[in-house]
Amino acid sequence: PVQCDRLLLKTNDMKAKQKEAAIFLIEDAIINNGQVEKVTEAGIYNIPIDKYHADKNWISSTGLVHAKKSLAEYRLYLDGYYDNDDALHFSFGNACELYLIDESEFYARVAIAEESEWIEEALAYKPDLKSPRASKVFQDYKKAFEQENEGKYIIPDIGDQSFEAVKVLCARCKQDPYLAMLLKDAKDYQQSFYWVDPETGLNLKSRPDLAIRKHKVIIDIKTTLNGSPSKWSKTIADNDYPFQGCVQISGAQQTGFIDKVERYFWLVLEKNAPFNATLYEFDMGDVAIIMDEYRYQLRKLQKAYEKDAWPGYGEQADNKYGILTAKIPPYYLLQSNQ
Repeated sequence: PVQCDRLLLKTNDMKAKQKEAAIFLIEDAIINNGQVEKVTEAGIYNIPIDKYHADKNWISSTGLVHAKKSLAEYRLYLDGYYDNDDALHFSFGNACELYLIDESEFYARVAIAEESEWIEEALAYKPDLKSPRASKVFQDYKKAFEQENEGKYIIPDIGDQSFEAVKVLCARCKQDPYLAMLLKDAKDYQQSFYWVDPETGLNLKSRPDLAIRKHKVIIDIKTTLNGSPSKWSKTIADNDYPFQGCVQISGAQQTGFIDKVERYFWLVLEKNAPFNATLYEFDMGDVAIIMDEYRYQLRKLQKAYEKDAWPGYGEQADNKYGILTAKIPPYYLLQSNQ
C-alpha cells in the first residue's frame, strides 16, 4: 500500500461560485492495486462498500443510530458486537441499485444462483423430496457456487429477492418519468463522503446510494416487504431512516459535493409481489427538525469520547443517580381500575 494525494475537482472561491462545481477532494488514502483501502483524510472517495463499513475510525449513520439508542450500545458497536455477515437482503438491495444504474457493473459484481436448476437436479435424484433446498444435492451446488463467487453479491434466479424481482422492479422505476430523469443523470453512485464536523471535531462519513449534483437531490434506495404508505411511515420511524437521511445530507453539503441539498427521496422497492416501486420524499420541514436531533447526538457523542464514558439508558434520567421513572402504559392502568 502507498500514500496517495489526488485532486478531482476544485474551485478557487466556493462561496462565490456555489452554483458551479464545489470543492471535490480526495486527500489522503491508503491505495492498494489502484483501489482505496482506507481513508485517512476528509474528502470524497470511491471506496468498496466492505472497506467503508469496516473502518470505524470515521463515524457513520449506523454508528450514530446506535449512539442515539444508548452510548453503551455505541461502545459495543465499536467493539464489533453488531457486525454480521452478508445476507440475502443486503445483496438484493445492492443488486437492485447496480442493475438500475449500471448494468455492466451489475454483471461484474453480482452472481445469479441458478436455484431453479439445482431444485430440478435434486428432484431428479429423489422425486419425493419435500424440501429440495435442504437436500444434499442442492446444498452442494450452493456451497460450490458461493466459493466460486466469493466477494460478489449473490441472489437467486427466481422467487422473492431474486434476479427475476430485480428486473421487474427496475422496469417499473424506469417507467416513472421523474424518476427516469433523475436516474439518467445519476452519474456518481455510492460515493463515500468523509468530513470533520466543524462544531464537535468528530470524524464523520456517509454513503448515500445516489447523490445527483445536477438536481441537488439525494436518493436512498430501500428494499422492503411492504412499501405501502401506512407501512412505510412506521418503517422509517422504526429504523431511524430520517436520522440517517440527515447524516447523508450533511455529508453531501459538508464535503461540497452538493452546496445545498434541495430534495431527499427514499426509493422504496418491494422485494416480493406485487414488486411496487415508490418514491417517497423527506419533507424539508421535517429535515430541519431531525437535523436538530442529529446535532444534539453529535454533541452527546463528543462528550462521551472526551470522558471515555459510555452509559446506558440511565443517561436519560433527570437525577445524578441515573434512575428512570417507569412509564406504565395507560391500557395497563385502565385494566387495574376496572
